[in-house]
Amino acid sequence: MAAEDSLEFLINWFERFPEYKGRDFYITGESYAGHYVPQLSQAVVWHNKATKSQTINLKGYMIHSSHACNRYLDIADQEVGHIDPYSAFTPPCTPNISQSNQLLKRRRVSTHIALTEKHSTAYFNLREVQEALHVPAELAPSKWETCKCFSCSNLINEHWKDSPSSVLDVYKELIQAGLRIWMFRYFKILFCQFVGGWTQEYNGLTFVAVRGAGHEVPLHRPKLALTLAKSFLAGSSMPAAASLELVSDS
Repeated sequence: MAAEDSLEFLINWFERFPEYKGRDFYITGESYAGHYVPQLSQAVVWHNKATKSQTINLKGYMIHSSHACNRYLDIADQEVGHIDPYSAFTPPCTPNISQSNQLLKRRRVSTHIALTEKHSTAYFNLREVQEALHVPAELAPSKWETCKCFSCSNLINEHWKDSPSSVLDVYKELIQAGLRIWMFRYFKILFCQFVGGWTQEYNGLTFVAVRGAGHEVPLHRPKLALTLAKSFLAGSSMPAAASLELVSDS
């Protein structure tokens, strides 16, 4: 359903802005976008074949991978200690914010993440933002809240029955279709300070691991994220010199 809706949006967007038709087009995302992005890419490929059109000239996609077994995640959740599970090496912020303290009590989340949620909550509760997002008038004023990691997320997961457990079949199909596919993820192993990450290239599929990044790689390692995006769009390998620039990323 998400892929169909996103495809419909793209088709209408290109009709509204025809000057972009036929340009090289890439899709990227992270976390659960590991499902959304390949599924949307598949929908685009099918649409192009059915219509014999290259209006959406899809060249490839890039995603952030996170597919650990739930059972081991549950065990790790009990043993993780008082750290930020989304970025173990992120320096904590230090302001005296009651909302941050409440967040820390509910879940082992650093004030860095708490501040991010605080600002996003304030932003999405602005009436002009809700109007721009077309929140129905009958719901105004609508209070927007962040979906906490293990509360409403688990509630959704327990009742979400139409999500495939794997998109491996989609990968196989789209690799055969000639798309450029990159999968990037963070890793928390501390190497020498000059090591920025690790990459492995296969025929049609490239893996990139980013040293010291959190769940959101562009947030915690913006310089490498920029290098990653440039390399992906150029269709080139990750440059070895990029790792030397990561030390100052913070």
